[in-house]
Amino acid sequence: MGKTPSINIKNNKPLCLAYVIERFPAPTEYFILNEIISLEKRGVKIVVLSIKKNKSRIPLSNPYTPQAIVIYPFGLYQILCSLRGIKQLLKIVFSNKGAFHFRSFFKQLRDAFFSVSFEKQLKNFKITHIHAHFAFIATDIGYILSKLLNINFSFTAHAQDIFLNKQHIIGKMECATFVLTCTKYNLNYLNILSENRFKKKLHLIYHGIYGENKSFHHHQKPSPIVSKLQILTAARLVEKKGTIYLLKAIKLLVERGVNISCIIIGNGPLKKELECFVNNTGINSYVTFLGSKNRSDVLQIMENSDIFALPSIIASNGDMDGLPNVLLEAMLMEIPVISTNISAIPELIENNVTGILVPEKDEKAIADAIYKLIHNPKFYHSIICNAKNKIIQKFNINLSTDKLVQLFQRSCKN
Repeated sequence: MGKTPSINIKNNKPLCLAYVIERFPAPTEYFILNEIISLEKRGVKIVVLSIKKNKSRIPLSNPYTPQAIVIYPFGLYQILCSLRGIKQLLKIVFSNKGAFHFRSFFKQLRDAFFSVSFEKQLKNFKITHIHAHFAFIATDIGYILSKLLNINFSFTAHAQDIFLNKQHIIGKMECATFVLTCTKYNLNYLNILSENRFKKKLHLIYHGIYGENKSFHHHQKPSPIVSKLQILTAARLVEKKGTIYLLKAIKLLVERGVNISCIIIGNGPLKKELECFVNNTGINSYVTFLGSKNRSDVLQIMENSDIFALPSIIASNGDMDGLPNVLLEAMLMEIPVISTNISAIPELIENNVTGILVPEKDEKAIADAIYKLIHNPKFYHSIICNAKNKIIQKFNINLSTDKLVQLFQRSCKN
């Protein structure tokens, strides 16, 4: 993982990228931070266009500090003070051939204001390409900016922006120079959805992870049953994360007499409902809700845990996980993982080899998987070894950065 990168940009046109992101850095999107840092280590200059400001500063536990300049939109008054800005804005909004119903029009107006603001602030940078993360507002602004600056643009599609954005994702793919996605499942889904119209511009690049980061060096415990078993999950408390099924599994294990504790990191709209379930079923002494934690705290808690569980499900509105980065982190830290066989998760977890896969919405299967791990130390440690090897070999951030640099260089030559 720590080998010298195989691709650099010395013999190519210098890359200066504008990265459009809704909020930077976002606490649940450290894979974007890692991507930026890895590109910077190749000599790529990056200007981050953050649509929103963080309400509070998020400590970064990455051993490298990003050098990227972060730019935020101007206020409305500052944009309107520029006659050129007004002219551009009106041209962008009214040249769009899409439907101009009330909601659509004002969304376009908002995106145009943000784009003109960013364009004015980028005039001192020699931007060679624009890239956006998530096929929502960031991609819309990236597209408008590409027209203002007359350069190519691309975007990375992840999960919700694919599965809950079917009506708009095809149009976004059509406008982009190329499109990235982070799983084979997503790639196949997008090709089917678009009837293979954009097969040549769609590319799979897994989110890479830093194996040389000392934060991920876990000191393996001799056995998972030496002391009280600690189960950890870290996720937004929303339906698609399936946290309720982990809690139901904890209840089953308590009834079986397993000496267990469960730590839940994260906040979300279902927190009160989940707390009520814990209290009403009498397992409150076994479950701890920690709320949101900064990066270093999450890694410390993970290091002290015996099993990581993420029982993801397909939500009632069709939303689901792609390939949660937290699973990669747990596997690299030598924590055996349990998750479900939906979406792209089987691309990472091979059942009973690099982790355990269970059917979604099946608390008994989760409980049985935990029971199997803690009563079979040989199996427990084989899972740890196989999982870490897979992360190092297949999810090396240098491999993903190689592919990114090649695509950005190709775009700049066109």
